[in-house]
Amino acid sequence: MDRGFYIAGSAADLRRQLSMDQIANNLANVNTVGFKADRNSFATMLTDSMRAASSAQPPSAYLAPGMSYIDTSEGMIRQTGSPLDFAISGDGYFRVRLKDGSEGYTRAGDFMLGEGGKLVTQSGLPVLDSAGAPITLPSGEVSASRDGTIAVNGTRIATLGIVQISDSSKMRKLGGTLFTAPADQVRPVQPGKVVVRHGALEQSNVNAVLAMARMVDTTRSFQNMMKIVEIYNQQATQLSERVGRVG
Repeated sequence: MDRGFYIAGSAADLRRQLSMDQIANNLANVNTVGFKADRNSFATMLTDSMRAASSAQPPSAYLAPGMSYIDTSEGMIRQTGSPLDFAISGDGYFRVRLKDGSEGYTRAGDFMLGEGGKLVTQSGLPVLDSAGAPITLPSGEVSASRDGTIAVNGTRIATLGIVQISDSSKMRKLGGTLFTAPADQVRPVQPGKVVVRHGALEQSNVNAVLAMARMVDTTRSFQNMMKIVEIYNQQATQLSERVGRVG
């Protein structure tokens, strides 16, 4: 069997597994608040291999992991009425303090009150204000304006820290709905660029129907590639046997 076809088949198998794992993770988070789907260019790369396999040229032989990226498109915003729920409409991320002291970013605004009235994420990370300090809320009725300013019993307490990421391709997931980004890619959100929805949450941007369709398409593409490799292998074997008989 031609080494190029063998490597192409191995690459197709690897990419299929990577893509299936990615799709499965997306589907598992279809109901996760603020979740952003992972995507990759598996289909395009597999097509390149298939085209090469059906031509006189050997297929591209690369085994590098699929080029993945984070789909930062906005999910649907659902009203909850909870005073500690917040959603960002527009290009922005809530600032949170990570356990190592650095900053992280999230679109999941299903906050809660931690020890001492600190506003924290569901995993207990402090939510930061526009100056980068943890937000502490006293007891009382919580309200918020469209720019993220939080008040309790009518008294202004803090403004939610919201930033923009210049190049989303530089973002990295820390798991779930938490992200990091290089400092030079993070900047304060410009006035009027985002709207904070109080008593609302952004839903996952995973479309379950499309994800299932991608899973089926990924499997079908892999099967087609394997058929091409199998046919070529059979032809190569037959040719080798004929040459052996002539010799």
